[in-house]
Amino acid sequence: MFSSSSPNSDEMIDGCPVVHVSDSPEDLARLLRVLLPAAHRRFYREDAWTDYSFEEVYAVIRLAHKYNIEDVQKQALFALREYTFNDDFKKWREVRNERIPVDGPCAIGAVNLARLLDIPEMLLIALYKCLSLCTGILDGWKRSDGSIEYLSQDDVKRCIAATSELSRSSSILAYNIFRPEPCMECKQRSRCEESLRQALAEFLDLYAGDISDGSGIMVPWEGAFDEFGGCGVCEACWEEVKYREVSGREDVWDRFPKIFDVKTERWGSSVSDLC
Repeated sequence: MFSSSSPNSDEMIDGCPVVHVSDSPEDLARLLRVLLPAAHRRFYREDAWTDYSFEEVYAVIRLAHKYNIEDVQKQALFALREYTFNDDFKKWREVRNERIPVDGPCAIGAVNLARLLDIPEMLLIALYKCLSLCTGILDGWKRSDGSIEYLSQDDVKRCIAATSELSRSSSILAYNIFRPEPCMECKQRSRCEESLRQALAEFLDLYAGDISDGSGIMVPWEGAFDEFGGCGVCEACWEEVKYREVSGREDVWDRFPKIFDVKTERWGSSVSDLC
């Protein structure tokens, strides 16, 4: 890049011509830490894995894309998608530990990064993460260099529409999980039917606010299940309840492309096949 540029011959530093770039010093430093020393040029380093923030990974991917550093972009993108933006539902069945956390306003940067790279699968998860911002979604993401990123108007509209749909889906999910229909193997049907009915009423009373917030629909119900402790049903029906919870969330997951109005033919594919 430097050898093919047109430096200002009138401006010199330590005898070298100056090439002006528009990138922030912070972002360039993050990229150079990956590129240097050249003998060990690699984004992924096991010993420093937990040191990466989303903003660092975001900067490396964006600049690697801008300057066509394909190997670095591929490595950083794989790390981000494998542990944070993996669209394989198996990664979302249980409580997840994101090695590169994307919480709060930085989800806006994730949306814009997915747009830049044209990765609709990543875009869907990033849009979902933006729902937790509520009205703060309009405030944008302020980066460490002082710049602020915003969602496009179209993506804000997608989030508003998705919030309404996921809120409705969350209510339906709660009912289906505790619907008063014992499983086929149940040997105490009348008792389990009544227990499920009571469990539904108690759950709606305790978690009404959570149900109305569609942004948490993909969070596993392990904590709530532990609190209920079987809710008085037989073991077979309790296993059925837990199965309904997972399969219900998976059904919603499968509908994400429609809910967020994003076209993709590979939703749910393995990240390993894509990066």
